[in-house]
Amino acid sequence: MLEPSDGIHPDYVTLVLITSDGKTHTGLLRQRSANELQLLDAEGKLVQIRLDDIDEQRKIPTSLMPADLFKTITSNQFADLIAYLTTLKQKEGEAYPGLPAEIPHIAKPVILVPFHSDEMRFDHPVWIIAKPGTRDTFLVVEQQTRKIWQLVKNEQGDRRRRARLPALQTPGYVSVHG
Repeated sequence: MLEPSDGIHPDYVTLVLITSDGKTHTGLLRQRSANELQLLDAEGKLVQIRLDDIDEQRKIPTSLMPADLFKTITSNQFADLIAYLTTLKQKEGEAYPGLPAEIPHIAKPVILVPFHSDEMRFDHPVWIIAKPGTRDTFLVVEQQTRKIWQLVKNEQGDRRRRARLPALQTPGYVSVHG
């Protein structure tokens, strides 16, 4: 809240859309279907735009949350805002939309085995897949940093190697690091 644009989670990146009629729409992506895109604007209104009507789409590194908000309100108002935001937290026992309220126990316990050495750390990895055409190389995607790493596993141990994926090196969307 003090520096809202300092570290924006990828799910909360602001999108700017320019439609074929010249209008500019700014907001957070709520949902994308085969036909339309839904944005939540700064006032919390849902804006629906047909994909055919979008001429330009880009992400901007600025949060929709106003910068220096704490400077424009009193300390009591700021405390009230924090108190209000804590009420938005999911209530105990409520499930997220689409998820069950209770997850049943499984009959046979799951055994988790580390996939890589303890020295090898990734920042919030969300996806891993064997690199096609290789025997010992895997691609690891980090959610928050949006970096893609190549993890090489062999007798010498685990190591990161520079990912060479030019098709995925799209500015503003993903970074490839080795």
